Amino acid sequence: MSDTENTPLPVADGQPGPVPYSRFAQVNAKVTELAAVAEAAKAEAAAAKAAAAEWEGKHSAAAADWGTERAIMQRGITDAEGLAVAKTLFGMVPAEARPADGIAGWLGAMTAETAPVALRGYLAGKPAAATPPPANAGVTSRATETTGVVTHAVYQAELAKAKAGGIDALKAFQAGPIYKAYTGKT
Repeated sequence: MSDTENTPLPVADGQPGPVPYSRFAQVNAKVTELAAVAEAAKAEAAAAKAAAAEWEGKHSAAAADWGTERAIMQRGITDAEGLAVAKTLFGMVPAEARPADGIAGWLGAMTAETAPVALRGYLAGKPAAATPPPANAGVTSRATETTGVVTHAVYQAELAKAKAGGIDALKAFQAGPIYKAYTGKT
């Protein structure tokens, strides 16, 4: 095919004349090819949008789950089993009875005494320091009154005090519980 064959012939008023069929077929084939490429691009774009929507949904679900776990952990429930129990119990609360701020408000409104039985152990927090029984109420925690394990540092410190107090203080030290506990003598 030559260029003269594809070039329309001018008509009398200077405008181009009819387009030759070969050029028409060539342009039509190119348009059809480009339309197929455009359809493939549209399908690929639709697939990408669907994948983006799927990942956005996964991200939203993960962010919501993390927000729930963070709210539970801020209340002091850090055990995996406690997290599962709290989520399950909150899921059982009817939607109309749930606070506006979600699980954080639900947990914040309860104490260890008012919480569901399954959560009480997790909300109780750390146990309070043990108080001595009434029989030991007058006992102090001075190292000189212990009968348990005595460290070398405690033994040396008490021995130095006894030596500074003279022979009677040294004899009293040897008869006392620190000397006996440290040396194993009774």
